[in-house]
Amino acid sequence: MHVIVTAPAIDQTPTLQLIKLTYDRSTRHSRPSPAIIGSTFMDHADKSGRVPWGRILLLGCVAAGGLYWALFRTDVVEDTKPPIALVAGWEELGACSNMASLDGARELKFLENQNAEMWDHSSLKEGESDIAQGVWSYDAATKRYALTLKGETTTYTLLSRGDPVTCILYKGDLGSADLRASWFSFPTSEESPD
Repeated sequence: MHVIVTAPAIDQTPTLQLIKLTYDRSTRHSRPSPAIIGSTFMDHADKSGRVPWGRILLLGCVAAGGLYWALFRTDVVEDTKPPIALVAGWEELGACSNMASLDGARELKFLENQNAEMWDHSSLKEGESDIAQGVWSYDAATKRYALTLKGETTTYTLLSRGDPVTCILYKGDLGSADLRASWFSFPTSEESPD
């Protein structure tokens, strides 16, 4: 195989031609075969014999894009798990999950996993707290919350109003609520809108 580089004019791009040499027995010399071996490069040449660089560039961009898509794509995978349902009663209680007693001596925190924590600051030295772990539940039929702390279960009704939300978790019925055993949530300066 031999390569011939030709440039028909000075301002034209040179072209490559592959030719096959054949041996002529009568003259005992090698001569070019009349059939020029085409290459993939030359198969796309236009009538003037020039290589269409625009087509080659376009083909290269398409190939690079396909390679990028094949290797680096981030397909959105549909989540086959059902959405996690909120714990009954949490949607209302979650807005005011940090509460305090009327005198401020006790604090209560409700957690989404139906756990509760109470800090009692009244009987200890300043800076110390007695912490009690408990659980809470919600009865949708009566719309009441049951809170179990230190083995004792108490039922409450949630009253929430305003924006930001202010909540009262009161013990008893609304007409004769036991305010000393009830819990209150007031927005702090961090929670209130500007």
